[in-house]
Amino acid sequence: MRKTVIVISVIIIIAIIGYNFWANTGREAEIPETHVGMLVVNQHRDTLIKGNFLAIQPLMEPKDYQTAAAFAGKLEYYFLEAKSRHWLHENTIVVLPEYIGTWLVAAEEKNSVYSAPDIQQAMETMIKSNLFSFVSSYFSATAKDKVRDAVFRMKAGKMAKIYGDVLSALAKKYNLTIVGGSIVLPNPKVEENNIIPQQGNLYNVSFLFHPDGSIDPKITLKVFPTKNEQNFLSEGKIDKLPVYETLAGKLGIIICADSWYDEVYKHFQDKNCELIAIPSFMTPNGLMNTKWKGYSGYANPKDIDLKYINKITERQAWEKYAMAGRFHNYNFRAGVNVFMRGKLWDITTDGLGYSFVEKSLYKDQILNTSILTNIQF
Repeated sequence: MRKTVIVISVIIIIAIIGYNFWANTGREAEIPETHVGMLVVNQHRDTLIKGNFLAIQPLMEPKDYQTAAAFAGKLEYYFLEAKSRHWLHENTIVVLPEYIGTWLVAAEEKNSVYSAPDIQQAMETMIKSNLFSFVSSYFSATAKDKVRDAVFRMKAGKMAKIYGDVLSALAKKYNLTIVGGSIVLPNPKVEENNIIPQQGNLYNVSFLFHPDGSIDPKITLKVFPTKNEQNFLSEGKIDKLPVYETLAGKLGIIICADSWYDEVYKHFQDKNCELIAIPSFMTPNGLMNTKWKGYSGYANPKDIDLKYINKITERQAWEKYAMAGRFHNYNFRAGVNVFMRGKLWDITTDGLGYSFVEKSLYKDQILNTSILTNIQF
């Protein structure tokens, strides 16, 4: 009996050593070449009075999320391009797209994760190579989709560290304000200029980075997560949406689908907000030209004409019921809506960037490549 126990123990030890060897090999990273596709540049208005929005719609790929250096290098390309055009000032507000930080869930993984043909295979490799962390996080998961919840939960600390450090450094280096798109984290807080994930539910959240590199302690939570997001993300509250003080004016951040709800704009106008930034993410490529299916995950608002569902395109719906159609009803000075570009595993992106200054609306192009837009107000 004793001999059997010894043999089993040796087998277990060998198995653990073998697993650890496999799990930790193939993680050597090289800084990838910066691939931005064809860079499309737009300039709206030529008079800078109070400030300007710099809308960055970056072309992102899995390798851009392998390390902090890769993530920083990709984003800084756009800052340098804007600097060369004299678009960066202390009253500049850079706006990044929704989920720009979320894909840091793949940071510092095995190289096979970044070459996986689809997100499902990439996630399976991540789970297998972080098995003990995943199991621990699985038992802490609070969402309906416990697997997805656990994957984000086990990587939350690393995600928050890279995201916070990179955007804080860029804001300080270029002496400007950054709307950090969004990132999925469990119940985060800002403490001693660090983003700290905590126990609790996952949220789609945005942070503001000031010109001195400080991270604003106020956090914007997405209020109306889509049907797909509701499987693993919790919702924020409209009355908790913060207004940020910037050198260009009072700013409100509206995360993607929240921009379809009139009560969100009313909340910010009631708080004397002057500027609106809307980070968005849309998938798959080509969605803008398909028939609009109505609101995802929530009842259609009362001011929606139901006859347009399945009659107009997704693009026409965005221009009718999101920021492009609603800003006329309010007194905001300027606003911008940006989308992610690129291909993340098998996830392709779509979207059309919009901006307004006073009562004038501007549109970017529907192109699956990098777009850099300067909006002066």
